[in-house]
Amino acid sequence: MDVTEVTDAPQDATSPDDLLLPYRGASPRQALRRFRRRALRFGGRSSRSEYWWIIGIVVAVEGLLALIAWLLQAAAVRWIVANQKVADVWLAAMEDALDRGEDPFSPDWQGPPSLAQLEENPWLLLLQIVAIAAIVLVIVLLVPLLSLTWRRLHDAGLPGALALIGLVLPIVPLVLCTLPPRPEGRRFDTG
Repeated sequence: MDVTEVTDAPQDATSPDDLLLPYRGASPRQALRRFRRRALRFGGRSSRSEYWWIIGIVVAVEGLLALIAWLLQAAAVRWIVANQKVADVWLAAMEDALDRGEDPFSPDWQGPPSLAQLEENPWLLLLQIVAIAAIVLVIVLLVPLLSLTWRRLHDAGLPGALALIGLVLPIVPLVLCTLPPRPEGRRFDTG
């Protein structure tokens, strides 16, 4: 490819529906739509607005899940503290049974009358569901985010393979993706 082909090539998409070129100034909705439609495409380029809207949305969703998990964890701890008195009654009843020569571990032993109050902590189940949702989200978005980063690096004139560094050091591609678009990036355009 000679230099005149690169400089004469169109630089940007004029419509958000043109998926072959980067769309500068994409709105969050346009960025999401383009992200979804190009999730598995490693060829071509993506603009900074496409990239940063998606990164911002993913960070916000994961942050929200982390906040919910933190609140559920706090509720689980409060539940344990509130039910500690019941546990103390349970342990006291076991000690009394042992003092009387009974076996508190036998299936016949009924335990204290407050045994019904000792249920599993409902907050822990919700916490596990939120944690699993966050992990599933990361797994589902791994390849699409990798392809988006790959295309963004192309727009900056860099090889997309640098995105793989992000699997070990995520800060490196984030910093590289702040670079402005470069004309050399047009060599990665497909179609």
